[in-house]
Amino acid sequence: MHWITLCALGVFGDREGIVVPEDACMRTRVHCVGHRAQEVVIIPEVKIAYIEIRKAASENVRGILRDVFARSFDTCGDDPVGQCGYERFWGHRCTTACFDSLDDYFVFTMLRDPVTRFYSSLHEVTKQKHLPVPSKQQLLNQLRTWYSRPVDHHFESQVMSLASPLRGGDMVTIDYLGRVENYTQSWEDVMRLA
Repeated sequence: MHWITLCALGVFGDREGIVVPEDACMRTRVHCVGHRAQEVVIIPEVKIAYIEIRKAASENVRGILRDVFARSFDTCGDDPVGQCGYERFWGHRCTTACFDSLDDYFVFTMLRDPVTRFYSSLHEVTKQKHLPVPSKQQLLNQLRTWYSRPVDHHFESQVMSLASPLRGGDMVTIDYLGRVENYTQSWEDVMRLA
């Protein structure tokens, strides 16, 4: 049995020979998720790592990192993703769980106002799944069911995304939290601080 399954069952500690650190289970205690660590773009040339948070300018940030540094989460720096990555129907993605440490990197991410992020996620999901925008009552009914089954990855909490484990179970230390609402200033800060 994999430790994420044990986490989902609320089992912590040593079970069936698998050590399950309680902090590493934060991602599964909040709600069911389809992956155990957050995607990361690694840029070894300048020692920068970007932790993805969906619906917080992530596509834009990844585009800049791809255009400027020719890097994406399709590789782990110079290495192929391998089994440590997050597998979706479009392939493996590099995650923080692919690394023992990111201490040598300047690790950053972008956060977004939770209310505008929620509505952006709702728009994205209804568009992708060709669904009509739900009424307020339909939305409330849907929200009530999300804690008993996997949630669409666009609705994952930003806090959960920040609590992304490394290979050994320690959490990634994030050096800078940018704000989508101050996007230009956040990028200037990242370039100055990195």
